[in-house]
Amino acid sequence: MPDQPDTSEKLPSAPDLNQQMPRSSLSAELREILEFNERENQKHRDYFLMLYKLTAGAMTALVIFIGALIAFVGWHTVSDIRKQAQDATSEEIRATKEKSQKAMDEEIQNMRKQITGRLDAEFQTPNIREMVGDAARRQTQLAMMPLITNEVKTQVSSGVHAEQGAIQETLVSQTHKALDDMKPVIDQTVASRVGAAVDAAVKTQVDTQITPRIQQLQNSEQISELVTQAESGDGQSFDILARIAGDQSQQAGFRNTAIRTFTAVMMSHNEGIYSQLHFNDNPTPEEKLARLQSNEALQRRAAIDELTPDYVKDHLDQLFGIMTSDPDLGAREAAYQKFKSVTGNNFLNLDNATAISWWTKHRDEFVKPKK
Repeated sequence: MPDQPDTSEKLPSAPDLNQQMPRSSLSAELREILEFNERENQKHRDYFLMLYKLTAGAMTALVIFIGALIAFVGWHTVSDIRKQAQDATSEEIRATKEKSQKAMDEEIQNMRKQITGRLDAEFQTPNIREMVGDAARRQTQLAMMPLITNEVKTQVSSGVHAEQGAIQETLVSQTHKALDDMKPVIDQTVASRVGAAVDAAVKTQVDTQITPRIQQLQNSEQISELVTQAESGDGQSFDILARIAGDQSQQAGFRNTAIRTFTAVMMSHNEGIYSQLHFNDNPTPEEKLARLQSNEALQRRAAIDELTPDYVKDHLDQLFGIMTSDPDLGAREAAYQKFKSVTGNNFLNLDNATAISWWTKHRDEFVKPKK
């Protein structure tokens, strides 16, 4: 009798769903479905194994039957009997395969319906609906944030322009008081906290630049020139106006002109919307830092605008010096913007009295001593 195929060989198992996704991330209902699928697959494998065993038994019976026919019926040739046995076996195998395939297709369809039904039920639960709602709210917030920001900027700008008169009146009043107290505050706080270097620089500027020019500005033509220079962004002229505005010994008309001009120039640098400058030649970080010392005001301002937050945090003293004494008021405004963004302040740009007073009290919180 010819060797029979080994029918005990296991059918290839279906892909393990556990390898496709971790069960710990699934809900209890999905895990129950997977376990159900595993039990059904095991039944299918047992069923196919039984079919294969039956097929093997049938084939054995057919072979025995063929041998009996050869012995009993002499007019059949061996080749005819073999052919008939092969045909019968092939037909049996084909019928068995069709039956098995049909049963498998029915089970698969049933399994898909069950999975679809369970998933539909899962997505109807309150947790899923809440999760989808949260995701929708987050996406809406992300999409609406730029629109809200632009609208807030527009409203703030409109509000500032609408309150311009009241703001200027308040600023003049506060500036009068701050300027009256400016010199003792500078003498005391700068010397005690910021250090001898800043104090010496301020004193040198006052003694060598501001005081001599104040003594020369005693007629209307000279004060007019000073006002024009300050309004065009000249930092030294602006400092002189601040000095005159706080000097009670000056003539009333002379001092009032200085106060009005000082206030107007300060307000022009606090309009609520600040436009940054950027380099066109794409310099390296080292070249940007070098341009902080440029003779061109626009180069210095662009270099300040492109300072990284990390650099600003490590060089606040340098930035403080620029924002209180740079020759160009535009560069000072840029430095004020950077300084306030890092320290969280909201005092007015070019308000040196307030800035110096605050920095004197809080410098140790931001500048750590070098080791």
